[in-house]
Amino acid sequence: MDEQKILDALIQLKTDMDKRFDMVDSQFGEVLTRLDRIEQSQQDEIVALLKDVNKKINSQIDLYTELKIDTELYFSKVNDFERRLHRLEKKA
Repeated sequence: MDEQKILDALIQLKTDMDKRFDMVDSQFGEVLTRLDRIEQSQQDEIVALLKDVNKKINSQIDLYTELKIDTELYFSKVNDFERRLHRLEKKA
């Protein structure tokens, strides 16, 4: 009889431990799910930030390119003007 009581107590103990482990496992699952959501959210924010930075950089590159073209045009006009002045000075 005592053996049966010990066996029943061990079975009950195992059952209780299985329930607790299942509960802990479930909680870990919830934590991992939350962490996955947080990680995805952070990745989305980083991607959005990088896209914004890329847009701003491209805008600056476009502005630089326009300024470079304008500057080259102005230098060309200034050089042309200097050549004309030089020719006029030779004639005078």
